[in-house]
Amino acid sequence: MAGATLGLGKDEAVTKRNKRREEAESFLVEVLAYDEPDEGKTDADMCAAGLALVNEFLDVVQAKGTDLPDRKDLAWACIWLLTTDEPQRALKRAELVYELVQPDVGVSFHAIAPQVTAIRDEYMARSAVSYRASALTPNPDFDLF
Repeated sequence: MAGATLGLGKDEAVTKRNKRREEAESFLVEVLAYDEPDEGKTDADMCAAGLALVNEFLDVVQAKGTDLPDRKDLAWACIWLLTTDEPQRALKRAELVYELVQPDVGVSFHAIAPQVTAIRDEYMARSAVSYRASALTPNPDFDLF
């Protein structure tokens, strides 16, 4: 059956993929609009916890281990790292996060590791730029004399 994907015609497969992408983007927009940290925690705390979980996930995958985090926990970790990104760029990662929170979608943790690595690396790059920019901003309360 040339040109068919999983028993679907080419147009059906494209339509289904576009619908899934739209659902994923809509989901991420909703989540990013509600990016309130847990009670008693700051956004920075949540990003740090997200980064720690992503690093743990990537370490387990690299070691070919099986003690992987819960997929929803990994999704939330990625979401917190994405909250610091430009909305349009964050939407490019929406499908991964959406798949992680959908119980009916099979996800290979080992296959998604490169995407999770990209989210982490982009977050780290934004954090470094943000840190350098804040270090260069004069402190109006600083008085040398």
